[in-house]
Amino acid sequence: MSFFPTIGTGTFVRALLGGSAAIAFSGGLFALRPDLALVEHVRFEGNTAATGSELRHLSDVRNGDRIWEVHPVRIARSVERHPWVRRATVSREFPDTVVVRVEEHRPVALL
Repeated sequence: MSFFPTIGTGTFVRALLGGSAAIAFSGGLFALRPDLALVEHVRFEGNTAATGSELRHLSDVRNGDRIWEVHPVRIARSVERHPWVRRATVSREFPDTVVVRVEEHRPVALL
C-alpha cells in the first residue's frame, strides 16, 4: 500500500486546469485593476538602532507605487547605506506590503 493516495488521470487534469484558471484569473484581475496591487504598507523587521523613518527614507518606497515595480535588491542596497545596517533583505507580501528585514551591526565598545 502506497503512502500517497492514487488519483485518476481525469482528477489530476481537472485539478491542474482549475489551478491554472485561478492563477490566470488573479493575474488578469491585477492587470485590469492595477489599483489592487499598490504598496500600502512598508514593514521593517529587526531594526532597533535604526529607526523606521530613517529606513523608510532610504528605501524610497512610496505608498501608491505598483508592487510589481518594487525592486527588492535595489531597496536592500539603499537601506544598507544606513550606518547601523549590516545587511537587508526585501520581499513582497501580496497584495500591498513590502517587508524589509534588517540585520544591524553590533556595537563592540562605546566611547
